[in-house]
Amino acid sequence: QNIQVKGFNLNLDYKVNTTNDKLDLNLKSAYTYLEPKIKQKEDTQKFSNYALENLRHQLVFGQSIRLDQKYSLALHQRYESRINYKEYILLDLRAATKLNDWEIFFDLSNITNKEIISAGATPLAGRWYSLGVKWHLDRI
Repeated sequence: QNIQVKGFNLNLDYKVNTTNDKLDLNLKSAYTYLEPKIKQKEDTQKFSNYALENLRHQLVFGQSIRLDQKYSLALHQRYESRINYKEYILLDLRAATKLNDWEIFFDLSNITNKEIISAGATPLAGRWYSLGVKWHLDRI
């Protein structure tokens, strides 16, 4: 089969001006819309109406704050609506600190422990967390 997907994505970012040069505030939002269509050949049988499970709508709001160019905290809220599945809202959090060329971060995803079903009726992880390190090569 052949699937054709049309859609659009809109992103808005806004950096809040503060009187304190050690404080950065950022607001972000994004919207994605996808419309898939199955292009069937005349000699094939009808394809299932439930075969498509991708996102139809996704709306994201994010807020982040950075102190002294060293510490940061970000919160993201996502509304997602899949084809042939219920809609849901997810909350994610990231705390990070920068040490020279290194960044150490802690992520907490799906804070509310929302049950989500992905493609193929596969359940995704509920609340989960991760700890990570990034190495920034800004000086090369």
